[in-house]
Amino acid sequence: MVALKFRGDAMGLGEQLTITQKLRKIRKSKGIKQMRFAEILHWDVSRISEIETGRRHYCDKQLTKLRAFLEIEDAPVTDDELVKFKRRLYVWRDLIRDRRINEAENLRKELAVISKLPYEKDLNLLYKMFEISQLLRQDDVNDNLQFMAEALDETEPFLDEASEETKHHFYCNKGLLCYYRDEHEKSTTYYKAAISTEDDGYEKEPTVYYNLALAYSHMGMAVRALSIILDSYNLFDHHRTSIIGLRIDNTLAVNYIRTNQIGLALKVLDRAVDKASSLADKTFLDITLHNYGAAYFQAGDYEKALQYFNEAFEHIDKNNSLYLENYFAKVHTLITIKNKALYSPLLLKAKTVARANEHYTLLFDSLSHALTAKELRSVEFIENITLPYLVNNYQYSRALYFCNVLIEAHDRSKRSKRVLEIKGLKADILEKIMFGSDNI
Repeated sequence: MVALKFRGDAMGLGEQLTITQKLRKIRKSKGIKQMRFAEILHWDVSRISEIETGRRHYCDKQLTKLRAFLEIEDAPVTDDELVKFKRRLYVWRDLIRDRRINEAENLRKELAVISKLPYEKDLNLLYKMFEISQLLRQDDVNDNLQFMAEALDETEPFLDEASEETKHHFYCNKGLLCYYRDEHEKSTTYYKAAISTEDDGYEKEPTVYYNLALAYSHMGMAVRALSIILDSYNLFDHHRTSIIGLRIDNTLAVNYIRTNQIGLALKVLDRAVDKASSLADKTFLDITLHNYGAAYFQAGDYEKALQYFNEAFEHIDKNNSLYLENYFAKVHTLITIKNKALYSPLLLKAKTVARANEHYTLLFDSLSHALTAKELRSVEFIENITLPYLVNNYQYSRALYFCNVLIEAHDRSKRSKRVLEIKGLKADILEKIMFGSDNI
């Protein structure tokens, strides 16, 4: 990769060069001698030298000839062309953000012309940031994670001299990459760095706030997630009827449920289900219905919870991880209402349903042990396997349920010391949910 040197001006348009200086740089980067320019313009070399040293100038007709020869007719060379190019870069960014990937790919190919201008180092790097951003939002993202990681590693050494705008999009990409790798703590570091870049006239990516909140949500830090989304909600005004709006609403609802604000969760879900139903592909209708079930479960209305879990199954693809989550939620609800006739066959089937998924295999095994918590082996399984796993994987709300199972089991067996220890763990988990404290 060519060593990049950035100027970092407000527009991020690279070095302040005259058109003559730009053509000279392109000529030299292609290994073309001054003699070739002289031949095209029917001049002698001394005249080209005079122009390139600033003593004379090309006229418009001569510039057109040289641009055609250098194959940069479509490249942004003049100031007006650069401004238009920058606008088109952000049109591309918006297509990527809205996951209109086919349209984004067509524009990416058009804008690749910037690579013909080696002196526009910051614009070339910004183009690369949007290119990586597009890859991070494609359906085959998991197949490209290593490639994108290497591409970002290659550009990182040049950040010190890059514009704040370019740094912002670099950190956004690093955060999203870490998110896909389930490195949520790392992703928060990069998202906060993106938010902290200086405002020098560029448009910051509004979804970075949502992505930071989503990372906190995945880490079980419900209050932090809520505060970030609510503080920045006005940034999403023009997205509230889009896929991004659905993501925001469902993340809000999940964290309202975790903090037992069921009325607010249902209000947000009412809004989300209308959006999801209005979209042609009914995107997010499945997760919205599932979250309705989760809200009613938290509220203790188990019949309504089952109604929504069953309705969600009508929309969930069996290959989607949400299928297993919804299956677990339904079984858990049936166990809670002690409907053995229904939960028993579902729990037996669960091992087959989840056999290729270690996470849900463990969860279903844990539910089975919760049913036999009078037995020491089940208590030990939940204490030594279930709870450490759930806490280490930020599954705090679920961990609270199994804490209650253990407290009841230990209390029944008169193990008061263990009851106090589990209550202490429960308090630590609640602190993590509410305040995002240090590792438990």
